Amino acid sequence: MQVKPPAYTSWYWRKVCQIRDTFDEALQQQLWSGHIGREYSIAKGYEWLREKGDKVQWSGLVWNKWSFPKHSFLVWIYQHGNLNTNAKLFSLGIREDDTCFLCGQDRETLEHLFFACRYSREVLGSTGSHLWNRIPQTNIMGLRLSRRGTKEEKGVINVVINASIYLIWQQRNSCRIDECVLRPSKLVKQLTQDMKIRFSSLIQGNGDGGDYVRKFMAGDECNS
Repeated sequence: MQVKPPAYTSWYWRKVCQIRDTFDEALQQQLWSGHIGREYSIAKGYEWLREKGDKVQWSGLVWNKWSFPKHSFLVWIYQHGNLNTNAKLFSLGIREDDTCFLCGQDRETLEHLFFACRYSREVLGSTGSHLWNRIPQTNIMGLRLSRRGTKEEKGVINVVINASIYLIWQQRNSCRIDECVLRPSKLVKQLTQDMKIRFSSLIQGNGDGGDYVRKFMAGDECNS
């Protein structure tokens, strides 16, 4: 039995009814028998309904147990190229200027904002020469894959990269809205404090990269 919501109802209620009809049709025609089996569950129904694509190479670098969820979410948007930079908004006719907010010199593309902008380069350079010894690369994925080390060391580096992207984007928005921005040295200090909070349990432990984290937080890998 299909449900036809009135046209004046909200879009999400219409979407709920549409999904209900999809499941009802699938039940009648047994379209999911090979996927779900006889025992139905919400999880199995969700897996059947959603479209599955190929697993991307960077998923584990963005979504990991150490990164702050808000950092991972923003980097996920970045990886899809969906951050609303000035260059993107200018191409859509939303802004009249595509200049970078942080340096005021070049077009604000993703590549410029996180790699070529003098503000971002100073932040990333101050984070540690060992972390950013390949800073001329023009994408985050290439920077991650260029790193060598143990699994724990790479995990720490991924967390710092995610946090750096988040904080630089945050300062970019602060400059756009409030017309003020932290000095790079202040931002690096904030980044270090955030990492101390996130790694506190590892610093106290002996495993899971604890030695490398202690070395990192002691300054050997930061503010060098």
